[in-house]
Amino acid sequence: MADEPSGNPLAKTDDIANLPPSERARIYKERAAAAGIGRAPAAASADAPAPAAAPPPVPAAAAPSAPAPAAPAAPKPAAPAPAAAKPAPEPKIEEPEPDPSELPVLKGIAPDLKWERVHGYVEVTIDRDKLVAAARAARDELGYDYLSSITAVDWKDRLELLYHLYGYDYATQPGCLVLRVSLEPEANPLVDSLTPLWPGADYQEREVYDLMGIKFAGHPELRRILLDDDFPGHPLRKDFEMDFQYVLVHHLRYGAEQQREAPLSGRTSDYDHA
Repeated sequence: MADEPSGNPLAKTDDIANLPPSERARIYKERAAAAGIGRAPAAASADAPAPAAAPPPVPAAAAPSAPAPAAPAAPKPAAPAPAAAKPAPEPKIEEPEPDPSELPVLKGIAPDLKWERVHGYVEVTIDRDKLVAAARAARDELGYDYLSSITAVDWKDRLELLYHLYGYDYATQPGCLVLRVSLEPEANPLVDSLTPLWPGADYQEREVYDLMGIKFAGHPELRRILLDDDFPGHPLRKDFEMDFQYVLVHHLRYGAEQQREAPLSGRTSDYDHA
């Protein structure tokens, strides 16, 4: 067997290079045993200094503690019991409106009159033959001394007049009284004029006559006020039909040059002589 090399005992030398693997393994083991490779270390002698004590291990950083479990949620309070249903309020019994202060005086004239309050106004329906007496009582006894308006309505089955009365002295009479009179739907129904009580009724009654055909007995000069005297019919009546042969502007029949002279020809009605 070749001499043991002075270097690494496990180094592959030329003398064992061509040996079979099993033989090389045996030589490696002998070299290793000779070099002390693989043996347990010798026991330390009593005189040998004791090895320095290893420093105490550094304690590892404390791992973060796991979060404490959440306290169980407090139970939700039980829903309050539904309140007992309130009893249905008792239906209010509307008491009839007391009669207005004007009624005793007016009922003394027309005991069977009808009345209602509309928009704060006291509206009284009376017969046509009681109109003048009721209007005089309203003016002299109730303080309604101002006749504001006279209007008429065509309801097809009847015509109706409405007289709106107020008081000049608002402090003593702040209300409004409406006298309503129904008339037959004939061509020219007749009712008494109020011009003896209120001269200002003059033009208002003429307008009602002109547009609605209602005549007022006792009027000082009842004639048309908006339309010509020979105008056919009353244009605010529901049964009114326009006569297209009637010329509203009569002067134009005679041309622009003579339109001022033609009406002075003496003819009473251009419509009748067309």
